[in-house]
Amino acid sequence: MKQYARYYSAGFIYNSRTKKLLLALKEDTTEQTAVVWSLFGGLNKRKENPQATFQREILEATGVRLPKKSVQSLYDYKNDDFGVDRHVFYVLALDIKNLQKRLKHLGFAYEWVSLDAMFDQNLSKRTKQDLTYFYRELEAKERKDAPVAQPQIASEAFL
Repeated sequence: MKQYARYYSAGFIYNSRTKKLLLALKEDTTEQTAVVWSLFGGLNKRKENPQATFQREILEATGVRLPKKSVQSLYDYKNDDFGVDRHVFYVLALDIKNLQKRLKHLGFAYEWVSLDAMFDQNLSKRTKQDLTYFYRELEAKERKDAPVAQPQIASEAFL
């Protein structure tokens, strides 16, 4: 039997208009706390690529089928806690037509969490790390997109 590489794909849906993220409420066996907010995610199945794994996990948890083109890669790294690579993705909510109507409660707890309040939540260790990375990327993009102030020229009266 051929062995397939095992990895974990995780991510979230982000609404840039409301500045909220859709997060999952899960039991966490690695932390002292029994329940934490985390990203949607799971291990790959056989020949699934990381993006397909993330899309499947969102579908299983929320009932929403993500268009392939809407999934954005955030970053990936080696998760030494579990000895697997972790691939992190996000989707802009505005890229999904009728998202609120399509979200189904399938015995899975999830909620929109404000970007400003996300670090006040009880987050899993890796979720906190991944959202910190996302937050820094957003800040960098906002700085890059911000209009550059034109230098003011001193009047000749002050020269």
